[in-house]
Amino acid sequence: MPLSKLQHCTLWARDNKLRALGLALLGALAIASIGQGFRYAVVYSTDFQWSPTVLLTVGVNPYEVALSGNVDGKILMSQFPPYLHLLYIVFLPLAYLPYTVAKLAWAIVNFGFAWGSIVVLKRLFGLSVVQALGLAALFFVSTPYRNAIGNGQTSLLCLFALLIAWIYQNRSQAGAGVGLSLLLTKYSFAPPVLLWFFLRGRVKMLIAALICLTAGWLLFSWICQENPLMILGQPLQVASMYSEAEGGGDIMTLIQSFGWERPIAGVLRLSSFVGILTTCLWIAVLRLEAPRLSEAEALAGLCLVSLLAIRHLAYDFVFVAPAAALAFTLTRFWQFAAFALLGYLWFGVKLLNSFSINGKWVELASFLTLNCLVVIVLSRARGTRWPA
Repeated sequence: MPLSKLQHCTLWARDNKLRALGLALLGALAIASIGQGFRYAVVYSTDFQWSPTVLLTVGVNPYEVALSGNVDGKILMSQFPPYLHLLYIVFLPLAYLPYTVAKLAWAIVNFGFAWGSIVVLKRLFGLSVVQALGLAALFFVSTPYRNAIGNGQTSLLCLFALLIAWIYQNRSQAGAGVGLSLLLTKYSFAPPVLLWFFLRGRVKMLIAALICLTAGWLLFSWICQENPLMILGQPLQVASMYSEAEGGGDIMTLIQSFGWERPIAGVLRLSSFVGILTTCLWIAVLRLEAPRLSEAEALAGLCLVSLLAIRHLAYDFVFVAPAAALAFTLTRFWQFAAFALLGYLWFGVKLLNSFSINGKWVELASFLTLNCLVVIVLSRARGTRWPA
């Protein structure tokens, strides 16, 4: 009679007492981290897009409020709207809840996105129950997860949306396009993701995503009774006006931090040019290696390239999760190397910051760490013999 998953876990714990103890301790830390994330979410949620969506419900364009300087304080805290129009259509149900209730509801939904992402990653990477529990514990303890929940960010929504698009791309490109459109509302992920899917010939998927984004844009303009063309570029204008100048470990941030930023031909900044160039180079490498890459390995590589090429803040490092799932499938030497690199990104940066160690050298270390993880993914794809 076949053993149940619970029986398998029990037998594993009996045969691996020290590992089981370590997993239990990590699980306890994960529960504490989840609780702290919820507490921060209810108290703060500084980036939660509730107040811009509330403005939309009464026919006020939140982009214009932000661009006019938010003189009446209608946009709370740092909830300035930098995302594409579709996101605010999706957020409309939350806008009809009281603020505190809405913050708690969004934290719960975000937790659901996080747990759903772990479930999808378990399936994509063929993890055992014990490995999936280890991944979940590491993920929930990580600083990016806690920051995403506590700040009311959209990073977990974007991660889950990408995973949904990924698993449906070979079944229903239209369905995958819906997930992709939600990811693209945070358009800093657009260059590498769009380029990858275009090179993979997912044209119907890209068209479906464009239709969803267009529908969100037109519906937004209809609610505000404004000319659609006049509001088309406003998300980028708000982002340019209010977004933070530096990211967490990408080439664009490094160029600024080391003082190399300069305009190119009076139109484009050097950091933007190099960011796009880095995206194209790494995506080209991933595409060339695609025949030897599994779908899961390609996903891990794409997420890492997104983080190292285009500006992202700390909470976006939840996108390292596919690489963490891949690490569980490696042999011992490379597993240790991968987890050491992941540990720096998820825990080490926060530890250094707590000792007031930050700035360009920490960002450089993060950039190099992300590149090393991509190399591990590609080396595995080339069929390199892994040490025992």
